[in-house]
Amino acid sequence: FSEAVASGLASCQALGLEYIDLMLIHTPHGGKLVEAYDALLELQAMGVVRSIGVSNFDVQHLEALEYYGRPPPTVNQIEMHPLLYLQRKDLVVRCRSWGVQVESFCPLLRGAAEFIGYGTLPAMAARIGRTPAQLLLRWGLQRGFTVLPKSCHEERQLENTKLFDFELLPAELDELEQMQGFRGQQELMLYPDALTASVDVGRVTARAFSKAGSGS
Repeated sequence: FSEAVASGLASCQALGLEYIDLMLIHTPHGGKLVEAYDALLELQAMGVVRSIGVSNFDVQHLEALEYYGRPPPTVNQIEMHPLLYLQRKDLVVRCRSWGVQVESFCPLLRGAAEFIGYGTLPAMAARIGRTPAQLLLRWGLQRGFTVLPKSCHEERQLENTKLFDFELLPAELDELEQMQGFRGQQELMLYPDALTASVDVGRVTARAFSKAGSGS
């Protein structure tokens, strides 16, 4: 707890900011979920962090926060794209029931050539008159996700903003979720699945002891 609070303070100072808009627990691996979350709550109470969130949390990790009476995070950032949507739909539903916004990293499949260049995605892009990247990002927006594309190329950054003058039909959303790539490939997970990490809550009274010790 104390180490996490100190790290948050140091991060804000290093950035030269009065506060950080959003700070996340990066992964449930390593455990101490509630203890680390309490550190974020403490930083929020201090005004160092405005909103707090988590990353790579599955239902069981979020349920641990709920069980110990913690407020839900603002955001759960997970790998999300059409090839993982059906697999993680239950998590998405649960997040929305708690008021947690799902933030999608790797929405562009990290440019995976076996899907960007083959099969369903380029065929649909040619049919609609958009790029594969625009289809993936538009899919994410229509499914209600906050999408986080990354590119160091100015022309692609501009391309990624041109998403609001077209809309995918329901059948096209479904088609993307069943899409095939090179030689019919239909599966892609770009990062190890941290959602399967065990639940270790750590010291659930660490924040209370800290306040008692400070006399607050």
